[in-house]
Amino acid sequence: MKHKNTSIAPIIENSPSSQKALFIGPIASKATKGFVHYLKGHSIDVFQIANIPKSLYSYQFVFFQDPNDLDLLKDLISKMAPHMRVLIICTKKTIYEKISKKIISQKFKNISVIKIDPEHVGEEIYERWIYQLISPQAEKVYDFAPFYTEPKITKVKNPIRFHLSKKGFVLLMILLVFIWSSLFLPTLFLSLFSLRNFVKSDDSQKKQYYLQMADYYQSKTHQLFSLSKPVLSLFFLSLPFDNFIDFHSKTITSLKRSSRLAKNSQEFVAAITTNPNKSIAENKLTSIEDDLIELDKELAHLSQNPTLNLPIYRDYKKNLDELSQLSPLFPPVVAQLRQLLTSKSDKNIVVFFYNNMELRPGGGFIGSFFTITVSDWKLRNTRVYDVYEADGRLTTSVEPPQFISKYLAQPYWYLRDSNTSPDFEQNVKTASRFLQEEIDLSSPSLAFALTTSAIEKALLAIGPVYLPQYKTTITSENFYLTTQTEIESKFFPGSTNKRDFLQALLSMISLKLSSISPEKMISTIKNILEEKQVVMFSDSPQLASIISNKGWGGKLIIPQCLSSKTNCVVGYIFPIEANVGVNKANFFIKRGLSIEIDMKPDGRLSQKVKYQIKNDSPSNQYPGGVYKNWLQFYLPKKSLLSEINLNNKSVDYESLESDYFRQLGVYLEIPPNEKSSITFDSYTINQVGDFIHLEYIIQKQIGVAPYEAKLQFSIPPGYEVVGKNFSGLVKDRRVLYNTPINKDRLLVIDLKKQK
Repeated sequence: MKHKNTSIAPIIENSPSSQKALFIGPIASKATKGFVHYLKGHSIDVFQIANIPKSLYSYQFVFFQDPNDLDLLKDLISKMAPHMRVLIICTKKTIYEKISKKIISQKFKNISVIKIDPEHVGEEIYERWIYQLISPQAEKVYDFAPFYTEPKITKVKNPIRFHLSKKGFVLLMILLVFIWSSLFLPTLFLSLFSLRNFVKSDDSQKKQYYLQMADYYQSKTHQLFSLSKPVLSLFFLSLPFDNFIDFHSKTITSLKRSSRLAKNSQEFVAAITTNPNKSIAENKLTSIEDDLIELDKELAHLSQNPTLNLPIYRDYKKNLDELSQLSPLFPPVVAQLRQLLTSKSDKNIVVFFYNNMELRPGGGFIGSFFTITVSDWKLRNTRVYDVYEADGRLTTSVEPPQFISKYLAQPYWYLRDSNTSPDFEQNVKTASRFLQEEIDLSSPSLAFALTTSAIEKALLAIGPVYLPQYKTTITSENFYLTTQTEIESKFFPGSTNKRDFLQALLSMISLKLSSISPEKMISTIKNILEEKQVVMFSDSPQLASIISNKGWGGKLIIPQCLSSKTNCVVGYIFPIEANVGVNKANFFIKRGLSIEIDMKPDGRLSQKVKYQIKNDSPSNQYPGGVYKNWLQFYLPKKSLLSEINLNNKSVDYESLESDYFRQLGVYLEIPPNEKSSITFDSYTINQVGDFIHLEYIIQKQIGVAPYEAKLQFSIPPGYEVVGKNFSGLVKDRRVLYNTPINKDRLLVIDLKKQK
């Protein structure tokens, strides 16, 4: 048998801390005394006894020395537990041969036999014993005597004399210095390699293993570097390595903290939902709060370290950037969660499900919603409502906004059509009035809106979800059409099919969330928040401020200068669509935006807008069909314009002036496989000087899929571009720039009068 020449120490060190070993027989020889000391040094509790006890169940390992009677072996085997491993240590050849024959003939599992020399000691020897005990590849019986046989030393009559020249001596010293100063490099490389695998892996269990390996090799790197550091200091090379190792160590620390946060979060959720336990919930939430504070400090330090820009940290840097953008949100969320959980009165959380395939100004038709009541460390009354079930309880008549009565022919207003504003906070206030009247639910402290696209992106991250009740597998690709078919085909008044289906889907998604890595979850959350496929509302001023600053609240952006610079000019456009065709045509809709901006020396800022919509519905058959669209454009209040053209023909439009906006509205219908374009020119008059600071805002509607925008900015005569926050092409006194509208965009251009 040929042994693997590798250390078993990491296997023992990473095993559970409560392991016990029983040593049956005398611990008298040098070898057995040293072996017991070796086991204790690896956190294994060792108990010694002369004879076999009545029960062995509490021990993971049993070591039996020189059992000279086969009846003793039978007694041991009868008391073995399935989890136990036994190593029979023989110092006498007769006992070894007798026991080995019995073990081989009976093919006992989890029992190994070795013959040893009682006078030979050493860590390498004990690691080979452990290998014999735990390795599935090891032979069941093995005689270590040949391993201990020392080679005979024979005298050489004419030994070869070794002669080392001065040059050779110098080269040897240089080689030794190089080896000594590089002792830490192999383990550092292994730690970096493990970190790379950690970042690239999507499997949560593998990620945990890679992180443990990165941490283990990093600790060895610290130990070896302490030996190499004095030599490197002689050549002024220790500081760069010291900084790098320190950065790498803090990187691993932050990742371990993130992993612990994810685990504590899962246990916290379980402690307030599936297995309510106030004490555990309080402890876990406190741990989460403490770790978030420390993690925020660590991220701030790491993000400013130039080492992060090295190619080896490229993938990690991306994860760190995403986490750094989300990290300010976590402490106030946890703070409000604690406030809700410790409240003695009921606090409500509402999640609205927006079907953005039937787009509305606020993101989509409200098909369902989910309510949670929180108080005294408990989550109660968690329920998914079909919106028609709730609307059926409305006893009062509410007059709807004009476009609902005009284009949807609805004489009354209901919760399902309540998100008529492009501002989510306003829609939450409107919905709260309906919730109070329909299901007696007071205003929510926290509210979220999830679009159909948000669930698709979540499914893309966690993978396929099997629903056993429906015998179907839901993926990001088939989610919408499968869900629509399942719900619509079986719908009848009073049906709970939609609610039941969503309840089953959400339950399975929540179960699979534990298998997704924290990094992938953070990346997905960041993406859907930025795209406004999820928007949030909080009645906590601290949390609401962060949500607003990040642009995750779906609030209207007031067209005013964000900068304090003088001669600031603001341009703004916000296209807002509403599907009033009672179909799901937005599943097939594509759009594009083109804007030509012209800044004049007298301060006149004009924009020529072209908004194109293409309907790829294959036919008039549901869920596609004619796209009936109530299209609005929000512009700065001072904007002036003469007409709006639909497919190069002037059409009637509505114009409304509010506190900050001029709202334009036009109705259009786009048949399947056709496209339409809306164009108009508008302008504002502004005060300018030798310096002009232009801020141009393109706001994205909640629930709209990302689309392309083409911008062309004409430089005014006598001015030159001295700064911009985007990588546009400057050509023929124009700045050209194409960008995806996957989030709100702020484009800044600084102009200076030429001398």
